[in-house]
Amino acid sequence: MNDIAVIALDMDGTLLTTEHEILSETVDSLQLARKQGVKIILVTGRHHMLAYPSHAFLDLDTPIICSNGAYLFDPFIKKIVSGFPLEEEQWRSALSLVENYGLDVICHLEAGLAHNPENKHIQKISQYTQTFLPHLRPIYLSAHDLISLCKDHSPVWKMEFNHPEPDVIDRFSSKLSTELGVTCDRTSPTDVEVVNQTNSKGNCLALWTKEQGYSMEQVIAFGDNRNDISMFQQVGFGIAMGNALPEVQHYASYVTDTNDKNGIGLALKRWVL
Repeated sequence: MNDIAVIALDMDGTLLTTEHEILSETVDSLQLARKQGVKIILVTGRHHMLAYPSHAFLDLDTPIICSNGAYLFDPFIKKIVSGFPLEEEQWRSALSLVENYGLDVICHLEAGLAHNPENKHIQKISQYTQTFLPHLRPIYLSAHDLISLCKDHSPVWKMEFNHPEPDVIDRFSSKLSTELGVTCDRTSPTDVEVVNQTNSKGNCLALWTKEQGYSMEQVIAFGDNRNDISMFQQVGFGIAMGNALPEVQHYASYVTDTNDKNGIGLALKRWVL
């Protein structure tokens, strides 16, 4: 596969181990690929403030595709440079349902991560980001009235909804999909992520790849979750991690080892290096 020009990397469950670390073997393999002239880009469901520390650690020279493909973030000027946010009617309607369903919600804004108070999901994220250097920690915006907060800081790029009972997420997701025309990515039984229907990791990656003068046939993509399927459907070669869901592995060209066992490095050695 000598024509590979781009390596696209999902983060959680792929680039990052279960301890949210990047294996030294992975770093070494990616550095070798870069020496061969291959571009490496992060394609993540994360907000840019949660993705940037890994980008800086790897010393990448590319932008970051964030929030399931909702936008492209330039880490060098620290700005969102392109993307398709949720329509105001979409995010207002979704947020109006939060109290009725008893949901935790996180809204991806350029200014930071907006959330409702007593949010257990954001508490876990906050605890995790304490491991970041102080200047790399994200900005958290808490408010009971999220609609007003999001209006003040619009646009809204992505929303994450969490509830401990999967059947509640089932009903909520079904209502959003049928009534609002949004894309709902079920990242776990208790979580659903919502973006504008035009957005996906694959679509945003395709736009950036074309701008760089490459074709998607020249891209090799790594992922483990349902929101990575759109990449596998469009790139020349999709690699699912060994820890990926079976339905995700079905869409991949190859299944490598897990994120905790140098799956990326082993696959790159076989197909790229």
